[in-house]
Amino acid sequence: VLRSVSFAIPPGVNVLLGPNGAGKTTLLNCLAGVSRPLDGRIEYDNLDVFAPESRKSYFGLMSWLPQSMTFPPRMTVLEVILFAAWLKEIPTKQQHDAAVRAAVRVGLGDFFHRRLGTLSGGEARRAALATALVSEPRVLLLDEPTAGLDPTQRRQLYSILADIAEDDVTVVLSTHLLEDVLGAADVVWILNDGRVTHGPEINVGSGPSIRKISLTE
Repeated sequence: VLRSVSFAIPPGVNVLLGPNGAGKTTLLNCLAGVSRPLDGRIEYDNLDVFAPESRKSYFGLMSWLPQSMTFPPRMTVLEVILFAAWLKEIPTKQQHDAAVRAAVRVGLGDFFHRRLGTLSGGEARRAALATALVSEPRVLLLDEPTAGLDPTQRRQLYSILADIAEDDVTVVLSTHLLEDVLGAADVVWILNDGRVTHGPEINVGSGPSIRKISLTE
């Protein structure tokens, strides 16, 4: 699926742009530590994503939001974020405050007690994003986060991601929509037929980068 991919991903909003089947989801799965490459390494700030001694440390710094996420419709916004906080092993006494901060950050501060089944598509996507932000990750991976959203909702989502990236967070998202990247991406990486065909390595922030070396799968 991926062929000799080698590049460094800087802090900022990084967009993986390419047609369906280009390898975007596979690349994100590898960055998330879900799919292990047959060859090569993935490192973040000198942490090897797949090394037993550093894997847990990396997972504590990274959040991953797959394209399809379903939650029980009767759960409230606050309940689902609290559940994510528990999964991320945030200390019990800190979970509520962390959940509130995440909800406010995505503009759902007034939606704590709304059931997920009553939310609009854009609101539900922001609630899902809040579950990924509750641990205040340094690496945020998003697979097709704007799928099913209208242009206004997409702009709102990208505005949130831009604010997040200002804290030297490395945001990596995939899309096949060219209009998504206009005015939103700090760096665009074009994937085609399992290869990165374009994408300047520029420094957007001062934080550590994800380094991907000779990755094949």
